[in-house]
Amino acid sequence: MNEKFIQFREKFTKKSKEIEKLERKQRREDAIKKAKEKKLVDCIIASGVTFDIPEEDKKQDDYNEESANVIKAIVTFVYPEHTTSDFIESFAENVTTYEMISHMFAEPATWDKEGKYNVDGVNVWIENRTLEKLMKVDLGAPLNSVLRMKNVVVYGGCPNLIVTARGSPFEKHFLGKYGLK
Repeated sequence: MNEKFIQFREKFTKKSKEIEKLERKQRREDAIKKAKEKKLVDCIIASGVTFDIPEEDKKQDDYNEESANVIKAIVTFVYPEHTTSDFIESFAENVTTYEMISHMFAEPATWDKEGKYNVDGVNVWIENRTLEKLMKVDLGAPLNSVLRMKNVVVYGGCPNLIVTARGSPFEKHFLGKYGLK
């Protein structure tokens, strides 16, 4: 009887130690994750980008860290003329809009039957919904500069860049909605 009790106690002690070890490991992993998240948030805040994120949508995984100094953002390119968009999951903040569009339009888009959408035939815009203002994006500027432009606000944690075919009737009509010509 005493021997069964000793075996049970040893088994219980061993299991308790295993559980404690797993809990310590989980706490350590959680602390590392929290430190990385804090570093990322600090990096985003230091970048000077203005965000307007509804409370229910606030989450860390809209932006992910590539390295200590480069952020990769989730960005949407919107083509209102064709009511479609491209969702870019990893747009490095130091890459220019021109470079990204060159990559995106390396092959003609299936929806662009007229071939108007190419790297040298488009304008890119960013909208401030609150001011109902549209601002032209310098294609040679890196993403981090675009997002820090005066009056630029990132809504919902994901920048939306609006792409129009330069000089097209649609672009003229679209710009007219914002009082631009």
